[in-house]
Order: sequence, then structure tokens, then C-alpha cells
Amino acid sequence: MKILKIIGISILSIILVLIVGGYSTTIICSFVNYKHNSNLTIENSLIYSQHDYKEYKFGLGNVADNGCGVVAIYNLLKLDNKESNLAQIIKSCEPFGLNAMGLLGTNPFFIKSYLRKNGYNVKIYFSNFETNSKDAKFVIYSYFAIDHGHYQLLYDKSENGFKSINPTYSNATFESLSQKNKNTIKFIYVIK
Repeated sequence: MKILKIIGISILSIILVLIVGGYSTTIICSFVNYKHNSNLTIENSLIYSQHDYKEYKFGLGNVADNGCGVVAIYNLLKLDNKESNLAQIIKSCEPFGLNAMGLLGTNPFFIKSYLRKNGYNVKIYFSNFETNSKDAKFVIYSYFAIDHGHYQLLYDKSENGFKSINPTYSNATFESLSQKNKNTIKFIYVIK
């Protein structure tokens, strides 16, 4: 019985070291990343494809590979004529708004919290997307599977659906987005 306690304590100690080490790494990374990212410039426009922003560091990765969440926030603020600085948004996200030190993108709760802190009314829905987004100013459509996921900003709803940005600039409906992303967990942020 004593050996089981020793093994249990050892496993818990290893887990604690990994958690503390991971957060320490992302805290250090956040300072390094902000210094690097704040020296980069974006033209005063929307980000149509995150894949053009490989030079922006995000956690242990970069915006091109894992930054769709911060890009959705950046574009939303830009479309709403609010101060929008990608380096500052990333800094706010790091270190505690990342999934797996940024290698799995942005934590969904960070997005909701960040937008609320910036004065938006935000609700998350897992069903009835059409009905729940009826009066939305913006929607962030999200989907996740074991091997992939994405946050996509939708805005300017019309009878043809929403305008969509990142990865493409086009019209999108929830039906078309769901068809493209079968076998994933889907939810939306409704922003008013």
C-alpha cells in the first residue's frame, strides 16, 4: 500500500511540474512574443487570411498556424471601428488564454472574456444557430475535432447568410459551414 502512495505522489508531482513549467514557459514566451510582434506592422485593414501572418508569434507557434481566434477578435474590433492591435490582442491572450501553449489555438473562454471586457454582450450557443444569431451584430462560428478546429468571423447578415472572413471572404450560411465541418463539435459566439 505504501508503494502505491509513493507512485501516486510521484505522478501528481510530475503533473504539477509540467503544469507549472508550461505556464512558466508561456509567461516568458508572452514577453518575448510581444516584443517581437509589436515591431511588426499591419496595414490598417482586415486580416483576410491568417496564413499571411506567419511572422506573428503566438504562444509556441505563430498566428498563421494557430491564431484564428485572435484574428477573429482583431477583425471584429476593426469592423466595429474600435482600436484593434494584433500584438496587443495576442499579449492579452498569453499566457492563460492559450490551448496547449498556443499550439492548439485560443481558449474559447478567453474569446468570450476578452469581448465582454471590451463592452460586448456575448453568448455561446451549441444549437439553433439561425434562431440564436437572429439579432447578432457579429457571430464567431467555431468548430473543433481531434485533429483540427477553427474560429471564423461572420458579420452583415442578409437573406444569403453572413459575410465571412478568414479563411476566405465570401457569404456563408450555417448550413454550408456545417456541411464543410461534419463530425466536429460546433458552437457560435453571438455578439451584440
